[in-house]
Amino acid sequence: MNQAGNTPKLQLRKDVRRPRVLGGHPWVYANELTETLPEAHSGLACPLYDARGNCLGSGVYNAKSQIPWRRFSRAHGIAFDEEYLRQALTDAIDRRAPGTVRRLVWSDADYLPGLIVDQFEDVLVVQIV
Repeated sequence: MNQAGNTPKLQLRKDVRRPRVLGGHPWVYANELTETLPEAHSGLACPLYDARGNCLGSGVYNAKSQIPWRRFSRAHGIAFDEEYLRQALTDAIDRRAPGTVRRLVWSDADYLPGLIVDQFEDVLVVQIV
C-alpha cells in the first residue's frame, strides 16, 4: 500500500503521437512514458498523467515489463489493497453466468490487471502475468 505523499507518479511523453491509453486502452508501454520508476516501486499503485498533467487513472507498476503500467481504475488515488481486490473479485464473479466451467476473472476487463481465474468444476486455475 502506498503512503500518502510517497506515491510514485508516471507521465506520458509529449512526443508520443497517439498514446493508446488516451483512447481507453488499459496499458501503457515503457516507451510512452517520460521516465520509468525504480524497481522498488514494482507492485505499487500509481497514477498516470497525460502530457498536460491530467490524471488518467490508477494502475499497478511493474519495472520489469515493457508494459510497466496497467490501469485498474479511472479514478486517482485508489488503493490497490485487500478491500479493492475483494470488491473487484466479487464484481467480476457477479458478472459471470452461473456454471461450473467458466472464466471468473478476465484481467484488465475486470479491473484486475494480470489476473486470470478459470473455474473447472471444483478446481480454480489462476494465472498471473
